[in-house]
Amino acid sequence: MPKELNLFASLIERCVRREEKARRELYELFSKAMYQVCLRYAKDKDQAEDIFQEAFIKVFENLGKVTEPKALAGWIKTTFIHTAIDYVRKHSKVQYSEMDILQKHSGANEYIVENIIAEDIMKMVQKLPVKPRMVFNLYVMEGYNHREIAEMMEMSEGTSKSLLFDARKILKEALTKEEEKKMKIVV
Repeated sequence: MPKELNLFASLIERCVRREEKARRELYELFSKAMYQVCLRYAKDKDQAEDIFQEAFIKVFENLGKVTEPKALAGWIKTTFIHTAIDYVRKHSKVQYSEMDILQKHSGANEYIVENIIAEDIMKMVQKLPVKPRMVFNLYVMEGYNHREIAEMMEMSEGTSKSLLFDARKILKEALTKEEEKKMKIVV
């Protein structure tokens, strides 16, 4: 068994026995990457921290269900994604119908603006409306297809596609505005 699998098997076993040192090790191993996942789904850092805490609680409560050590990283990421979706769904007061999404933001610029740093893009994604943000993250960042997204978010595939389209249009508009601001500063 490769070294990483031995580490994961040992960590799982020790965490299930509720060893505090093992829990700290698991947390240190995955916390940075999983916090980034939370930031992608949250509207701000406070919400990301809430999702982060809730997801790690679920990880520690259900770690005994992981039967294959090699699946640990994927299982943790999936737990974080599902926790984020549930959290946003539970705390979101805004609901979008498919027609609302199709009617919003028509006439956006069709070109993609370059030279925007990743942090700026992350902030723009966080400002997206709830459902378009979630679909964008699941599709673009996590690699799920529209059928999978539709099942997770309890919507039709068509709604998932239109929400992704809407998210991209909003981001293009925001990127265009950001680039225009930069050009005014330079001139």
